[in-house]
Amino acid sequence: MKWIQTILLLLCVFPASLIAQDNLIVGNGTQLKVGTSTQLVIHQMDLDNEGIVSAGTNSTVKFTGSGTQNLYSDSNIDFYYLEIDKASSEGLLRLNDHIDIEKSIILSKGRVDLNGYNIILAYDGDIVGENTNHYITGASGGYVEKNNLSFSNVDQYNPGNIGVEITSVADWGPTIIRRGHQAQSSADGGSGIQRYFDIIPTLNTNLNATIRLYYLEHELNGIPEAELECWQSTDDGLTWDLFEGGLLNTTNNWIQLSGINEFALWTLASPSTSPLPAELISFRGEAAGDHNLLRWVTASEDNVDRFIIEKLEGQDWMSVGEVEAVHFSTETQYYHWKDLEVQQDEYYRLLILDYDGATAYSEMVHIGRSDHNATGITIYPNPATDILHVRNTRQGPVDEILVYNTQGQLVQAWHTPSTVIDVSALEAGLYILKVKIGTDWFSQKVTKQ
Repeated sequence: MKWIQTILLLLCVFPASLIAQDNLIVGNGTQLKVGTSTQLVIHQMDLDNEGIVSAGTNSTVKFTGSGTQNLYSDSNIDFYYLEIDKASSEGLLRLNDHIDIEKSIILSKGRVDLNGYNIILAYDGDIVGENTNHYITGASGGYVEKNNLSFSNVDQYNPGNIGVEITSVADWGPTIIRRGHQAQSSADGGSGIQRYFDIIPTLNTNLNATIRLYYLEHELNGIPEAELECWQSTDDGLTWDLFEGGLLNTTNNWIQLSGINEFALWTLASPSTSPLPAELISFRGEAAGDHNLLRWVTASEDNVDRFIIEKLEGQDWMSVGEVEAVHFSTETQYYHWKDLEVQQDEYYRLLILDYDGATAYSEMVHIGRSDHNATGITIYPNPATDILHVRNTRQGPVDEILVYNTQGQLVQAWHTPSTVIDVSALEAGLYILKVKIGTDWFSQKVTKQ
């Protein structure tokens, strides 16, 4: 191991290049500063940053050698140029924290595995050299983000070479584009390719845009390339709408759509071999006097047997009712169901059951009747980034805290008395926090940033 206490002196002695040949650890309280126009070559080793790593203008950090190298850091590292130049195209740099790119991430040879972390491209940041052999991947999550975008009247604009070309005369306002490599899937087993784009304009109406979405052949995920179509989701991947009529180019690996007025989450899939569901248009609930009323709408049904209504009781989902489906339909169908046994706060979801036994779940719906300020339970800060506090003015301690995502899945749990909970590991989004005091449960929506 080579323990780096200070690197500034070394860079003054070797201003052109510094080569590290053992595992490189930047200890707590120390700094690794790659000077202006300096190249740091990290060969056949990991970079483990417990202190500060900073990169000067026109500096390059290059990972070389065979096999897999890891990049660990207790905080984001801001690279100017980051180059991957492995001994072969099978060589890998695996991220274990988020990184920022001021100028370019250069894929000379080898691959980058996001491994659940993000690459943020600055205003002038881009991807260089990505192709079918040398590329960024990330089946376990993470994304590449190009932010601080603000454009109008653009023609085949591919921000940061992220892989989406945009033509539009409209003003989009500040815009974020993210590219990830988790295959988007549905509850009934449908799946897309191992690439998606999340396009987030501030001014997201009447854009009348043409987009060209690029992909690499290793990302096809078993889907016949000739069957690719564009799909869009406006609810973070819960349901998907098929956009037919795209122009597919299997030689240059892109598909193009025109007349797009609003943007959201996009992926590519085949309607025949890996359909993404679009049956459930909406699922809503409301307090109606002495009962709760649930309503849902389907766009089409194919072999659907029935809808099972489930309610969250404590930490378990319980079946509380059923509604028979129309079974086969290509027209819009409307359903409703009443819950006559209601508490102050209730959470519901639909289990959609097919005749062949296949199942799919809706998103969770909350119907609230209580004033949270009157319950004696206050949860703050909301939104939260790392820590949530539960202030309890009721009699008795907080016995249990459960956290659910919007699909009704339990994602965190504390079964010992606690009023401070760590939510830093959760993805950004909306969650339901349930707090148990004695035999009573209290709930509140919280947002994780």
